[in-house]
Amino acid sequence: MAKIYTRTGDKGITAIHGGERVPKTDIRIEANGCIDELNVAIGFLRSMPVRNHQWQPLLREIQLTLMTIMSLVATRSEKRSANPNILPEDIVEKTESVIDKINAECTPPDSFILPGGTPVATQLHQCRVLARRAERR
Repeated sequence: MAKIYTRTGDKGITAIHGGERVPKTDIRIEANGCIDELNVAIGFLRSMPVRNHQWQPLLREIQLTLMTIMSLVATRSEKRSANPNILPEDIVEKTESVIDKINAECTPPDSFILPGGTPVATQLHQCRVLARRAERR
């Protein structure tokens, strides 16, 4: 039976893409931890009672993209070209297009939006703040 732990992260050292070992305090490990938290929060959102919502495919695509980003973050710049995981060149344009489409369907807020209202809305806010933290890392 396969184990869910590797026993290779002992003593505060872990592996990054390409096999190099770095301290768990490495900024890439911190950044990937933040991205991983965001991915879990999106997964939780997808598991909520509105499972058949029109955003399900988009949220799943975002999760898969986050996995690619994590792989790239965990790869030293000089070794990144050997990483088989790549982001589409037009990812920024596609992302902005989706945001514009969603934004066009919404009523513009007339004040700051206080998180809450429904569990789904609150979880969306949780995803938003986790994304912002990951971006800062």
